[in-house]
Amino acid sequence: MINKSTARDTGEGCGSTMLGCALVSGALTFVIIVMLAMIPSVRGFVRSSLVKLVGGSVQRVTIPEGWNRFQVASRLENQGVVASSTAFLKATEDPVLLDSLGISSDSVEGYLFPDTYDFYRVSEPEDVVEKFVSNYLIQFRNVSRRHSRALRELGSLGDDPEHVAVILAS
Repeated sequence: MINKSTARDTGEGCGSTMLGCALVSGALTFVIIVMLAMIPSVRGFVRSSLVKLVGGSVQRVTIPEGWNRFQVASRLENQGVVASSTAFLKATEDPVLLDSLGISSDSVEGYLFPDTYDFYRVSEPEDVVEKFVSNYLIQFRNVSRRHSRALRELGSLGDDPEHVAVILAS
């Protein structure tokens, strides 16, 4: 059995301690949370919400413009966002994750949008990648609305204007 105070401090063991830590009131609620956590589009949200409930701390991280995924991985590990830069790098080129995010490239290079992010300490690398890509998509949509003509012109350079824009920007 996991120590409740340890689970609250680290966010580890949520699945086995949620009932014991009184985070959920019944088995049905627990099953619903577990089922939601299996859906890729909401997995990060569910996990981060659970970590917050058990007292997980937030780390603010700034990713400067021009950094590659190796530099990003190092910063994330140094600031305690991921346990291992190697695990993060592996997630950045995981074909299943890339496909679920709609990325038709070998890695998320170019999708790690420079910005300031709030992450929970010791997050799952896949959740961190999803957050980067989600922010990239929001920023890309904002820019593409303002510059739709230029985006159409980029489309003449390849099948996917968004991917062409990522290549040119990185």
